[in-house]
Amino acid sequence: MAKPPFKSSKKIAWAVIVVLILLSLGLILFWLKTTQSSTVNFQTYEPRYLPDGISIVSRSIGVWGTGIPFRDYRNLNFEFNNPHFSLVEEKDIGFAYDCGHLIVANASTCTIEETPGNQRYQLLTTIDPTTHEIWSQRAAWLRGKTHIWIEVNNVKPLGSYTREIWGNIIDSFVPFTDDNIAVKHIPYESD
Repeated sequence: MAKPPFKSSKKIAWAVIVVLILLSLGLILFWLKTTQSSTVNFQTYEPRYLPDGISIVSRSIGVWGTGIPFRDYRNLNFEFNNPHFSLVEEKDIGFAYDCGHLIVANASTCTIEETPGNQRYQLLTTIDPTTHEIWSQRAAWLRGKTHIWIEVNNVKPLGSYTREIWGNIIDSFVPFTDDNIAVKHIPYESD
């Protein structure tokens, strides 16, 4: 005896529904991956004050692959007219105002400072062991849930910055949003 036609039609309809649901999920995941890959997932800031001779040339979002789907590491990078000056922002991943966890090189210092605007920051100063002059300075702090750090390498051409200058720079940061920031995708490379 032949099966009634409606039973096989029901199976086909269910199969079509399942395929459509899976296809829709795939498209949604693809859309989420492509739209989220061009943004950061934290508040971004921009300095309104920079030392004499230093200016922002460009900004870019770095999206670093981690090998885990939908788990990219993202940061905001500023490029300056001086290659010795750098600024990076990222979502806080456990920054602590503590110098004890740092491996401080010979003749380097790490201090916890506070700006006139009451923003705490960590200041790491590295001394060149051969010349005994300051080689680099790095100021790092949290603004909300954003970890920000500025690094000045090879400070001889620039001179080292006083706590007053660091305070002026750090206190000048204000929130900003720019949807036209270039995005650089850096793929994951396993060892």
